[in-house]
Amino acid sequence: MSLLLSIIIVSFRRMDDLEKCLNSVETRISEKETVEIIVVDNAGSEQCEALSSKYGARYVKSPNNVGVAGGRNLGIAAARGAYLFFIDDDAEIATPDFDRLIREAFNDNIGILAFRVLNYYSNSPNPGELPFRYRNESQLMNSRFVSYFVGTGFALKRTAIQDTGFFFEDYFYAVEELDYSYRALSRNWRIYYLADVLVMHKKSPIRITGKKQYYYQMRNRCIISAKFFPFPYYLTYIAYWALTLFILSFRDNAVREWGDGILKGIGCFLRYRRTANIVDSKTIDYIKNNEGRIWY
Repeated sequence: MSLLLSIIIVSFRRMDDLEKCLNSVETRISEKETVEIIVVDNAGSEQCEALSSKYGARYVKSPNNVGVAGGRNLGIAAARGAYLFFIDDDAEIATPDFDRLIREAFNDNIGILAFRVLNYYSNSPNPGELPFRYRNESQLMNSRFVSYFVGTGFALKRTAIQDTGFFFEDYFYAVEELDYSYRALSRNWRIYYLADVLVMHKKSPIRITGKKQYYYQMRNRCIISAKFFPFPYYLTYIAYWALTLFILSFRDNAVREWGDGILKGIGCFLRYRRTANIVDSKTIDYIKNNEGRIWY
């Protein structure tokens, strides 16, 4: 019998989307007896609990909204599977027998699987939802090693989680997958883009207000660079993102939020640098050779 696969969905007050997500999962599983479904409810609603029960999913109620990373960690703690598949509640799996494909793709040194993610309505990629540079859209169907994964849909191997740990919850919003990628790569786990598994993302409005996202984006970019980058890369990374996000925040009248984010992020440099896990030259080479970015 195949090893157990845990399917984890973190949800927050999107019941219509969640039901469609659950239905897509249930109807495309090839071996239902070797799959468990877990719904983590960041809102703690009775409606979500009832919907989970309808689809035979285990319901995990969060005491409060702990964010995406915190929700995933609750799912990891509840899961029993050798492999864990995560999908956003506003996304749907579009590949029949996806559970079999996931099991077959993992080998000894692959710890993370990234999937092909397309916009539900346009059937084209959403900017930022490919695990490689957007100009490589023509390579969507080429399965290969990559340097990071996208949170809309991905899978982790249990042994990689045991080695790498849980998701870092301090971010609350943005870059938590990039953080996990760097940590896993530093532990010699590899990330593989499996183009055969397709996830369709509706990309519902985020729960962070338009202006507030600039605070988290800028703060978290400062934190992640302090945690992982040699100092020259830290400087270029912060300079690039500070300029990029400033231009965008100016357009959206959110310069104050951008400023608060950069002050907070730079201000906690020493806090994160003391326990930093600076990526070594081997990991830097892997990132550069597999369509990743480290200078920016």
